[in-house]
Amino acid sequence: MDRNMIALCGLNCAVCSEALREDSPCVGCRSEGNKGEYCANLCKIVKCEIRKSLPNGFCDKCPQYPCREIVNKECWYANAYPIIESLMGNLAFIGENGLKKFL
Repeated sequence: MDRNMIALCGLNCAVCSEALREDSPCVGCRSEGNKGEYCANLCKIVKCEIRKSLPNGFCDKCPQYPCREIVNKECWYANAYPIIESLMGNLAFIGENGLKKFL
């Protein structure tokens, strides 16, 4: 798996329907190139100025973590999808074990 497919908030972009499209798939929010509408223009986490100043770019290193955007996204993913995707859980695992082990 490509490390750039782990979103700034901790989500695995590789399982997103935008990334799984056959025609012009999304490259993930940490990469340059084609992105879905949400990640390119609507996601407040991608546009967060504080996050942009963080050394590894992941939200869990922010002094305001978890912010309202992270909590709202965590709750939304926990309730909207049949798979268990916990962005806060993913960030905790990455923080404790490193991105390489997470991948």
